[in-house]
Amino acid sequence: MIVINGKKLAVGLLTVVLSMNLSIASAAQITKPTSKITANQNHQAQVIINPALIQQKAFEQNIPLYKDGAKLSKIEYEYVGNTTLVSDTSAKGPVLSALQPVKIIDVRDKGFGWYNPNNPLYDHWFDGPDTAEYSETRKSTATASHTFGITSEIISNNVGFTIGEEYSYTIKSTTPVPADKKLNVRVFQVHHKKELVYTGYDGKSYILEAEKPNGSYIQKNWYNK
Repeated sequence: MIVINGKKLAVGLLTVVLSMNLSIASAAQITKPTSKITANQNHQAQVIINPALIQQKAFEQNIPLYKDGAKLSKIEYEYVGNTTLVSDTSAKGPVLSALQPVKIIDVRDKGFGWYNPNNPLYDHWFDGPDTAEYSETRKSTATASHTFGITSEIISNNVGFTIGEEYSYTIKSTTPVPADKKLNVRVFQVHHKKELVYTGYDGKSYILEAEKPNGSYIQKNWYNK
């Protein structure tokens, strides 16, 4: 199922292949996801054609209702949340580093499928007759929102994946666009998110978010000319 702004939607297949290399990334590289989608095992496509629901989703997700006189008539969601790793170097926690006195208070698993609806990896328009083809390999890194009073090592040991691991993933999609249609294709990266509540070296209490890439999802917005 896809969950967007608290609403559950069914999902469809999107090819995502991930492999892992190690690379250290700064906290500034993180893009804070604000919405969540969740996959089920069936990967069935969600198609929205109800005008009232289309208008609601367009408002929630900043989708234009009109494009060059063409009217939004259908929204499709396709998603897969699986990831395939070459190897698993993540530490199994909670395990504290020898560097003290960091105190881990809580580790909160916020689940899979988090994404930023305002930061698509890809956003392109196709004017039929045409074929919307998208194939690209990108890289993304497991990140933490900050490291105040703590180290990346301690974060990694407690969230169960290594901050700084780099993932490459390939996304492919091919869609015929009829002559009387326009199509807007958007692709989003999704993450597995965890929150870490702790007291840092400075004695202050903090909450940080750690995120691991966990797939991609594609949105197709159809317009009638």
